[in-house]
Amino acid sequence: MNTPRDWANQKEKALLTGLEKCSMAFNFSVVIDVRLRDMDPFGHVNNAVYLTYFEIARVAYFQHLTGVQKLGEIGFIVARAECDYRQGAVFGQRLKIEVGPTRLGTKSFTLGYRITTGSTLIAEGSTVCVWYDYQTGSTIAFPPGMREKLEKDAA
Repeated sequence: MNTPRDWANQKEKALLTGLEKCSMAFNFSVVIDVRLRDMDPFGHVNNAVYLTYFEIARVAYFQHLTGVQKLGEIGFIVARAECDYRQGAVFGQRLKIEVGPTRLGTKSFTLGYRITTGSTLIAEGSTVCVWYDYQTGSTIAFPPGMREKLEKDAA
């Protein structure tokens, strides 16, 4: 049974994890202007849009890393996504979305993300991506040379 001390330790661990995410160094970023369509009725960017911001950064990162230009050439799927919201973004803000690998498995990898405007942290998160063969409908190992490219850029 969990005690209040267990809960405090869990909160402290979660806080440290958040601080560790925030301090990661990323080598790639994109800049996005918040659009009117990103807004919700409450005057800030809708929570679902942050995953679109992650997607924009992820695709640009892999284009930069590999030179691919066609969507079908990106051979992985997103198996999991998470986002921690720190402060609401609003229309007209210019957001910097940083992205980079934080974990490499045998068939999967994790990308970390940080969204800021100026020195203000807006959100951070991650996606677990799995290498995937669309023809066979199954997961596959890292394509040749891809692990090395990601290792060079790991945070």
